[in-house]
Amino acid sequence: MKKKTPKLQSAILACSLLTLGACSGGDNAGTAGDAAPGNSQSQTPLEFTGGTSFVYVERSIAQMQQNKTNHFNNKLNNDLGTPTDLSSPYEFNPGAKLYHRTGLEIGAIELDVLTDYFGGTGYDVKDVSVSQDGNTIVFAAHGQAGNSAHSSWSIYTYDLTSQTIKRVIADDTLANAGEDTNPTFTLTGDIVFSSDRSAGNPNNPTDIFVEENENCYKVGPSEKPSLLHIMNAYGENIVQLTYGNNHDTTPTTLKDGRVAFVRWSRSYKEVPQCATESNAGSGKSNNEIFTSFFNTQPDTQGLDAPTSWLDSQMCAYAIDTPVGPVLASNHYSLLRIDPVRGDLEQLYKTHTINTSDEEFLTIDNIVQSEDGRLMAIIKHHYNNVMGGSAVALTDPHTENQTSVFASFAPQPITSEASNLYPNQLSVAGWFSSIAPYRDGTERLLLAWSQCVTVSEGGVSSFCSSTNEDGELNSKYGIWMYDPSTNSRLPIVRAKEDKVLSELGLGRPHVGFDFPFEPYSDDFTDDLDSSRIICTDPGIDPNPEPEPEPQPEPEPQPEPEPQPEPEPQPEPEPQPEPEPQPEPEPQPEPEPQPEPEPQPEPEPEPQPEPEPQPEPEPQPEPEPQPEPEPQPEPEPQPEPEPQPEPEPQPEPEPQPEPEPQPEPEPQPEPEPEPEPQPEPEPQPEPEPQPEPEPQPEPEPQPEPEPQPEPEPEPEPQNLPPIANAGADQVVYQGDLVMLNGSASTDPEGAALTYQWTMVSAPEGSESELVDSYLVSPNIVADVAGTYVFDLVVNDTVHNSDVDTVIVTTQPQVCDTSNITSRYIPVTLRDFHQSHPDFEYEIGQDYGIVAPYLGEDRLPVYANEHGSTPTTNGKATFDQWYRNVEGVNIAFDTSLEITREGENSVWRYSNGNFFPLDNQGWGNTEGQDHNFYFTLETHLEFLYEGGEVFTFRGDDDLWLYINGKLVIDIGGVHSMIERSIDLDKAAAELGIEVGQTYSFDLFFAERHTTQSNFQIETNINLECTDNR
Repeated sequence: MKKKTPKLQSAILACSLLTLGACSGGDNAGTAGDAAPGNSQSQTPLEFTGGTSFVYVERSIAQMQQNKTNHFNNKLNNDLGTPTDLSSPYEFNPGAKLYHRTGLEIGAIELDVLTDYFGGTGYDVKDVSVSQDGNTIVFAAHGQAGNSAHSSWSIYTYDLTSQTIKRVIADDTLANAGEDTNPTFTLTGDIVFSSDRSAGNPNNPTDIFVEENENCYKVGPSEKPSLLHIMNAYGENIVQLTYGNNHDTTPTTLKDGRVAFVRWSRSYKEVPQCATESNAGSGKSNNEIFTSFFNTQPDTQGLDAPTSWLDSQMCAYAIDTPVGPVLASNHYSLLRIDPVRGDLEQLYKTHTINTSDEEFLTIDNIVQSEDGRLMAIIKHHYNNVMGGSAVALTDPHTENQTSVFASFAPQPITSEASNLYPNQLSVAGWFSSIAPYRDGTERLLLAWSQCVTVSEGGVSSFCSSTNEDGELNSKYGIWMYDPSTNSRLPIVRAKEDKVLSELGLGRPHVGFDFPFEPYSDDFTDDLDSSRIICTDPGIDPNPEPEPEPQPEPEPQPEPEPQPEPEPQPEPEPQPEPEPQPEPEPQPEPEPQPEPEPQPEPEPEPQPEPEPQPEPEPQPEPEPQPEPEPQPEPEPQPEPEPQPEPEPQPEPEPQPEPEPQPEPEPQPEPEPEPEPQPEPEPQPEPEPQPEPEPQPEPEPQPEPEPQPEPEPEPEPQNLPPIANAGADQVVYQGDLVMLNGSASTDPEGAALTYQWTMVSAPEGSESELVDSYLVSPNIVADVAGTYVFDLVVNDTVHNSDVDTVIVTTQPQVCDTSNITSRYIPVTLRDFHQSHPDFEYEIGQDYGIVAPYLGEDRLPVYANEHGSTPTTNGKATFDQWYRNVEGVNIAFDTSLEITREGENSVWRYSNGNFFPLDNQGWGNTEGQDHNFYFTLETHLEFLYEGGEVFTFRGDDDLWLYINGKLVIDIGGVHSMIERSIDLDKAAAELGIEVGQTYSFDLFFAERHTTQSNFQIETNINLECTDNR
């Protein structure tokens, strides 16, 4: 097995921004910006209360990277989408796990909350929030594919004390009738959440109407808006709180009971400059855009706003529409709502992202800190490190225009911001979640990843501002952070290929209220659509009539009884009412866009008022008095311009009123044209028979039925559902069998299958065999990740794509014919004069902390004191670090052996002096070189049944998965200790089939003898014989 984390070859950044444990910050340490009013910095040491439980969500970094890549690629190749359309709240990414850790201390128990509840691991979970008393977690979850009882996003609660799970809406049908996400408890125990239910509010009815026009087009995703609703703790009395064509997400309940949330909306603007070249004018193929995006490292650092795009960059993300290329822009508003009264306030000015790489940034994990300010994570949606910068949002009235999300006035919570964009190194590392500890110290629980690069040779190095070689490697742990000292304490060790997020800490919500005046204390929901693009009015076929309707809307009280917006275009035929038949369309005045022509006929219509009674709809008789006050008969000579209505035959097709029941009674006015002879001077009445051509519009009704009947047959045959099976973990060289047998068709039709290998590890030459069968196969010839897509067809429809990921691990070292192996170790020789050697004799447990530091070295437990056999932190820190003049380091190896097929490997040396005649030389007066330390950093695949035993003297500490499992401290005779990994698996957080770290430290501090013996069936990594 390839060793992924050998001894670090590069210098560690001492006490850097992200140095953990006991390092303290300099003058710039502390929280971002000025402290909020009424608060002070605490100098409390980094300690925490045992028994404070918390939850977090764990995801596979590799799987999320693949999901993000697929999302970008799909949006790029979709004519109706663009990569700047970021994820919606309804996205389903199975494979997440929700863990409950019963305490912050080492040795706390970790519980998998949902796997048994859902009956498998194919579920998704997100949006974790904590009740105001800290006793209950509320979150959103989605059952695995095919689970009819949990087939949508629903709201669940988890009691931290009783460890019981409950779906808030108990009824399956009602729960699955909507997509419910982003919950938060109110002070009264109700739950505010985001949903596409559009449940409305009987106490606050709102008419939502978006005008449709044949010359306008809807752009962008077709998902329904996700808006805030509220329900009680039993899932009853669901009421809608917000409205609009946007997503209202990440709500968080503030100390005063109001709820802050982010409103995310999209708008689209025309970009005609992108209409001339291929790919919306970018001049690049989709593959070139994709490759450039994921392989370019921008110059922007930290929270600095990026430079605007050139036209070629902008056009790469434009969308082709019938009206030409358009570009999407994202808008973010931070609002506050009273969940009882519904009053809305705008805490921060709406931030509109201009055309730059900021389009790909999101703001998430909104939470209130103890000092009352809001904190958040700003991150790049497509960055493969899966994290971003942790920020505090400062005064809304002091925005920084040079920053991303400038309107929110963000400042990093640590002394330096994380870099945000793909392929960037970040000395500050990356954050994925924040949770305030709320004990009066302003400390935080953070999910954080150190920035590490791995060279082609497998050497790991911490990132610096200069090292640019190697592949970025992010893995997240959970830390307690004290901003007053800029120090951190590890809580959950970082896990390979895991991002930890969605922290929820079981502590009451205490602290200060939001300390700033809102940007605006009066905010109204915008009900208009922001995704409607219309043709240029200059090329509209009837531009003039459109402005004309503006005057007539005043008489439109009559149309008010006629809420038929569809006839709005019909007002165009209203010019015809001059010849009296127009009274028939007069019921159409609801749209009445052509008021101007009507005034011309009004002089003539003086006789027309007689026909006006004809409008059996009776609303027209009211306008009859109107013509009387109109002394405009003088303009009657103007009827000459009336021929203009003749060119308006175009509206003639709009006599839709004829199909309306009202026009049927209108034929009676047709005989009344007899009074029209009075206007005989107007020869134009002859063209007035144009109403006769009105039957020509009869074909128009045909288009009306065209759209609706066509979709009707579709529900008669629903698309099939592809199921590519569960993700797999195999070993290099294994035959992988894919399985699409769980795919279904609602009508029970026979299915055909089409599998596609989307990606494979570099160097793989394997091909998918029988890709058209339900269970094709492939040999996993290279370690890495294989991704396969499945589409099924029922002879009518293709299904949506379902994806399965096969993770291939390097072949376990084949030791079947090997009886000797070598493990790498580092030895350090010390002078006899070192204070900790030949100091005191005796057992001394507790010299080191029960966890490793970020550098994978022991942490001295008594930071400000000493122990019976050691003299304090300063001298102990020299044991396993190279210190010039204090020690001399040697990289060597130990040979472990076994007999035949015996699975137990041994190293036994009762005269263990590996540095005789080396280093500082043999100890004065002795035949051997005493006073040395040994360390080794290995990895192993946990297969189950492993045991490790050590016998020796003096000190020995063994850490598995970063946690102390054997402690033999002090200067003493031979002592034996063993660890059974199966018995300690839960405490260590290890699972069969996963790879974990093995870190062993030894010290020989006393003369007369040195014993070093190990026995284990742990399959420690193989190395070249030396």
